[in-house]
Amino acid sequence: MSKLQVDNIVNKADNGAPTLSRGAIVTGVITATSFSGSGANLTGIDATALKDGGGTIRVQANTDGAVVTGILTAPTVSGTTGSFTGNVSVGGTLTYDDVTNIDSVGIITANSGIQVSGIVTAKAGAAVTYFGDGSNLSGIDAAPSLTAVADGSIDNGKPVVLQNNGTVKAISKTVSSTTPLKGVETVAKDNGTTYTDVCYDSTNLKFFMNFRDGGASGKGMGIVGSMDVNDGSITFGEGVHYTVNNTYNQKNCYAKTSDKVVVAFQNASNSNYLFVVVGEINGTSVAFGTQQQVPGNSAVGNWDFDIVYDESADRCALFYADQSNNEKLTCTVLQLTGNVVTFGSATVVDTNDCEAISVAYDSANQRVVCLYEDDSDSSYPHVFVGTIDPSNNSISGNEDRLVAQNMSDSGTSLVYDASAGKFVATFRSSSGGTNSYGLSKVFTVDPSSNTFTAGSSLVTFNDNSSTYFSGAYDPSTQKSIIICRNSSGNIQTKVGTVSGSGTGATITFANALDLGPAFYINAAYVAHAQRLVIAFVDSGNSDYATACSYSTVQSTTNLSQENFIGFSDAAYTNGQTAKIQLVGGIDDAQTGLTTARKYYVQPDGTIDTNKYNDPPIYAGISKSSTEIIIKG
Repeated sequence: MSKLQVDNIVNKADNGAPTLSRGAIVTGVITATSFSGSGANLTGIDATALKDGGGTIRVQANTDGAVVTGILTAPTVSGTTGSFTGNVSVGGTLTYDDVTNIDSVGIITANSGIQVSGIVTAKAGAAVTYFGDGSNLSGIDAAPSLTAVADGSIDNGKPVVLQNNGTVKAISKTVSSTTPLKGVETVAKDNGTTYTDVCYDSTNLKFFMNFRDGGASGKGMGIVGSMDVNDGSITFGEGVHYTVNNTYNQKNCYAKTSDKVVVAFQNASNSNYLFVVVGEINGTSVAFGTQQQVPGNSAVGNWDFDIVYDESADRCALFYADQSNNEKLTCTVLQLTGNVVTFGSATVVDTNDCEAISVAYDSANQRVVCLYEDDSDSSYPHVFVGTIDPSNNSISGNEDRLVAQNMSDSGTSLVYDASAGKFVATFRSSSGGTNSYGLSKVFTVDPSSNTFTAGSSLVTFNDNSSTYFSGAYDPSTQKSIIICRNSSGNIQTKVGTVSGSGTGATITFANALDLGPAFYINAAYVAHAQRLVIAFVDSGNSDYATACSYSTVQSTTNLSQENFIGFSDAAYTNGQTAKIQLVGGIDDAQTGLTTARKYYVQPDGTIDTNKYNDPPIYAGISKSSTEIIIKG
């Protein structure tokens, strides 16, 4: 039988499939609902997608799903979970509905960026490095700073020091006593001397003292002094003669812009004509130019001239009673070029007979002010208020009587109190119940009219015979110090406090201090040491030229050259962790600064353009009225 045509084959009992004991060869298609038994001898079945070329299984099904040990490439993959031991390549967009963690042992590269709405936290303890452009990042504080525990309260924007125990503390000054303190006397020249004067060189942190050297035929001598910031002790360099002639009265001032000292003096070898000479301080020495005569026959007497520097105009104003012109009060403006003086025209500012001249500068109103005795007005004290025009080296202004009180020609003192914005005029009375007393009067300059308003009070500075008046202003304590020689022949100092306004302006004196025998007394404020220097002829020591420091109060500070570190970033209380802005940072909690000015740390914790210490403690440069770039 070659062909069997049936519709259905069953076993003999008609209850199951037939058994083909020798197999079956089928040349057509076998169609069945199911197959059972071994399919090992079947051909034509492609199982390469489940195994690699070596027969290793790459896709294995189990109860949990399929495990792929190689690369899985598919147009779409979906599911609730997945586990991959090899690489996963995504050609399109990878979208996650909810991701708690992305755990990568290498670098994650996102070509189009990563958007994070929460916090990016670097793994603790790992070496973390960030790359790329951070210019669009905000909230990153790149200013140098440190954190430390605050010792005591620290206000926002205040300078601080680092203490030995690692804590930080606000800079402060502690006043231990309001009793003034005199420093040790130091001899500048051990010859008989007269006519001392002194000024402060704020650039070189030195003071300059000049006098008549009696041991060298009366030649004028200048000498440079240094003052220690800790104890006020004084050391001098070598004295230098600035004249070859015999001299008498000597006056000086410091021209800040030019960084020069200017000395005016009577040339006793030339009819007491008025001369000037310019000196430059270098270290502890001073080099002088050639002495120059003030134009005209300007002969002067003792106490009958004085000189002041106008910082706004960068000019010196020389006031004198011109004996060749009936002692009329005259002013000549001086312009410095190196050590050479160019003189303006002599200007008569009071046509009366005048003497006993003292001058000072109003730094707030840029005015030069002259106090003098007007002999044609019953020897009453008068005041001239002037404005310098640097374009033609001229001066203009007005003069008027200060008070109807007779005064003598034994000297005057004029001090500008910067904190009060007022002047303190001191002179010797010559009549009445206060004869020979030292009297003081306070007045205020009106810059709009070059006039002044005097207080109604005439205050007794010293209630006995007084001569050789001088004075200075101490900005660290905001006090005016008035000095004279009392009836005992000793230096007498008093600390004055200016108060009131208009006609109510007055001064109250306290804390008198006797400094010993002396005459020809003058004083200047030494800013870097926050003390006065008092220069005098020591009548108790062979008339030697001598100087000492003078403190209006006794105090200590926790500031030193080594411990200032920066400014507090906020306000902190004792024990809090404080953030301190260091050199290179910008503090924005300042007030009242002048833009583009250098500021220095002061011992009371303020900053100021005046230099404190030697060398000074540099705070920084002002960026605006409220910001300072910290330099340290």
